[in-house]
Amino acid sequence: MENKRIDYLDICKGILIILVVIGHVIQIIDIDKDSYLIKFIYSFHMPAFFMISGYLFNADKWKRKGFKEFLINRINKNLIPYFFFEYLYGFTAVLFSNHAGLNWKGWIMEALLVIKKSLTARPNYVPSWFLITLFFAAILVYWIEGNDRKRIIAGISVLTVISIAGGYFIRSMEEGFVQNLILFNTRIAFSAIFILIGILWRELDFSKLHKTFFTVVCLAVTLLFPFYFERESIYLFSFRFVTPFILTGITGTYLTVALSKRLDFRFLRFLGRESMTIMGTHYSFFALKRLAPGVYYSKYAVPICLAGIIVLNTILIPVFNRFVPFLIGKKELPFLKQLHSE
Repeated sequence: MENKRIDYLDICKGILIILVVIGHVIQIIDIDKDSYLIKFIYSFHMPAFFMISGYLFNADKWKRKGFKEFLINRINKNLIPYFFFEYLYGFTAVLFSNHAGLNWKGWIMEALLVIKKSLTARPNYVPSWFLITLFFAAILVYWIEGNDRKRIIAGISVLTVISIAGGYFIRSMEEGFVQNLILFNTRIAFSAIFILIGILWRELDFSKLHKTFFTVVCLAVTLLFPFYFERESIYLFSFRFVTPFILTGITGTYLTVALSKRLDFRFLRFLGRESMTIMGTHYSFFALKRLAPGVYYSKYAVPICLAGIIVLNTILIPVFNRFVPFLIGKKELPFLKQLHSE
């Protein structure tokens, strides 16, 4: 299942990556960060990515091939792209910044700080938290899932309790090593919940549901949530209400998938298939805030940024696909291929 493209899920990912970019644009240009639109987007867009990953999780295949093959696959799909985008952004930022001055030792120290930060809970390139979290959450799910619905439900329950406890400690502690360690692991636990829900979702028979009624309920929950709760961010994990966030993650994902099944836009399908590169590069466009601040404070800031990111990726996507597909999860590096035969 993981090797086959499912058109409506590609379209779904295309819609979601657009929401990711819009959410970041709005925050970067300092529009109201607690607006209804931001809270609406953040209530489900990242949970949906994890749920899609769960839906595509082929437990039988990986149990048959074994954990080693599964780990190699995840290193290729998540870990290598994580470090690629981290260092691409981090080293480029050092190169074009004035922090290091002209002293070569300063450049080296800044570069070492980039490497150090890539190994923490707060990476250089903020959106890359998703890739490193998905890597460890998928491994956790591999050991929990067991191709057993009862184990999955038990896993969701335990991980929910862990997420609630982790969130409490994160909010009550000063930022530091211990808080970042708790943050990193709580993110993994919380994200694994949605992967497990995605696995259950694949097994559900929706034909027995009254689809119109269920869609209306999901729409009501997703639209009402932003009125009553703060902006939810898995990256910061600063929210207090875990279970309502899980609920809107499910309802928002259902609505997005339902919409995707009704759309057949080639552009959205393209965005979904290239969502890795868009995720890994769109933040770089915001460097223009220093070079052209007037753009960011005009009334056309959002459409200008969106158009600029589309142009940027029109250039980068074919370049990455042709020259470095092994760094964005589309091909395996030679040393990973060798591991298969060992």
